[in-house]
Amino acid sequence: KMGNTPSSKPRNKTGKRVVAQKIETAQKTNVLSLTEHGLEEIPAEVYRLTSLRTLDLSKNKISSLGKVSQLKELKSFNCDENVLTSSELAPLSNLTKLQSLSLGTNRLENPS
Repeated sequence: KMGNTPSSKPRNKTGKRVVAQKIETAQKTNVLSLTEHGLEEIPAEVYRLTSLRTLDLSKNKISSLGKVSQLKELKSFNCDENVLTSSELAPLSNLTKLQSLSLGTNRLENPS
């Protein structure tokens, strides 16, 4: 099932399928990039990738990190250009192997 025939459908319609394919590939590579998919939350399937080392969710509309703390092997996490607030960052403290974290252009307020 390696169909590489170009699809005539608009890209937005294939979004969910593309995400599913990327998640499937990530099971082997431990790298997942879901940049610019218009995601409002992290897909539940991502949390099953417990060996994931690199996760890129930049340029979406994600407002919650959900169960990202389950991804214990995560070393690199990019969540630039989303709508996260600082109150949503707590799950990151459980990612003890995290070496690279990027949260640019979110809705993080500086504590006064």
